[in-house]
Amino acid sequence: MVNDCIWRRFSNRFIISTIITRRKFWIISCTGELVLLQYEMLWPFALLLRWAAQSIFLLTILECCAILNTSNMNEKVLVLGVRGMLGTDLGEVFSQAGEVIGLDREEVDVTNGIQLQQVVLGIRPSIIINATGYTDVDGAEGAREAAFILNDTAVGYMVEAAQSVGARLVHISTEYVFSGEKSDGYQEDVPTLPRNVYGESKAAGEKHIVAYDRGYLVRTSWLYGKAPQRGKPRGMNFVDAILAKARDGEALRIVNDQFGKLTSTHDLARAIQGIVHGAYVPGIYHLVNEGVASWYEVACEIVRLANIEVNVQPISSTEYPTRAVRPKHGVLLNTKVPLLRPWQQALLEYLGNA
Repeated sequence: MVNDCIWRRFSNRFIISTIITRRKFWIISCTGELVLLQYEMLWPFALLLRWAAQSIFLLTILECCAILNTSNMNEKVLVLGVRGMLGTDLGEVFSQAGEVIGLDREEVDVTNGIQLQQVVLGIRPSIIINATGYTDVDGAEGAREAAFILNDTAVGYMVEAAQSVGARLVHISTEYVFSGEKSDGYQEDVPTLPRNVYGESKAAGEKHIVAYDRGYLVRTSWLYGKAPQRGKPRGMNFVDAILAKARDGEALRIVNDQFGKLTSTHDLARAIQGIVHGAYVPGIYHLVNEGVASWYEVACEIVRLANIEVNVQPISSTEYPTRAVRPKHGVLLNTKVPLLRPWQQALLEYLGNA
């Protein structure tokens, strides 16, 4: 019988009181979740922690999270679209805390409901993360059926497969589900109103996730990462494209009247891990690096951090016409979870490792 566990916040640290009975070690995690550790190998560690708690030893948030990660070691995570830009980071991040099975279109056709069901039943994951999708925004204008099959129909198949094994399902969506007319940004509960085929297909797919009681809908924006962008015509994210052109000495003409939040796929993957391994209920989440900027401002920061001398000229959207209409203010507001770091910090780290 567990008598009591007390958790008090002191600044950004935590005081933990523990009770250990019959080699069961209970703690209150940094997310407020009651966690039971029953591993024989943790018994001496548990005794040490009890002594530390009784001595009012302060554990940092990171130390507490490290303890919590141990309780997730038995979870099996299936990442669909694992070779994509986000999928690559999801595979790496989640593999640090448990078993990850990564599949892509070479192994499973997510638009084939029967095949997908068979794969999921064979693996029996506790968490499924969908990092697949039709992402060619302009191409979708002439390929509506293809966009809806992958961004809508396939998501419905994933929900059915997840239900068959009782798995939680994480689905990635986009700021394109909004019109972009709200200059102050979009909270999680704002109704969708897409302005192009890509956004319509993503908004349709979202409905399957919202209707699933174990579904996590994660919207994000302006992604960049170290892996190639599969499904995009150039196969290159905006940051890498700007770097390539700047290093070639090419003058840059960049749109300055579209605003959003540049987001690192590595930071996004870690934030998703924090949600599914934390005490967060299924629902809609906006996960983005913080700070609003135009594409022009992002390009200026890229060349500045890369120390490249090149002319960057601001232009309007009318001077750079595209087949699909882009949201003018694709700003996602995160009101549910701890904010991610500023986009400038994430970009600096990315360029330092490039």
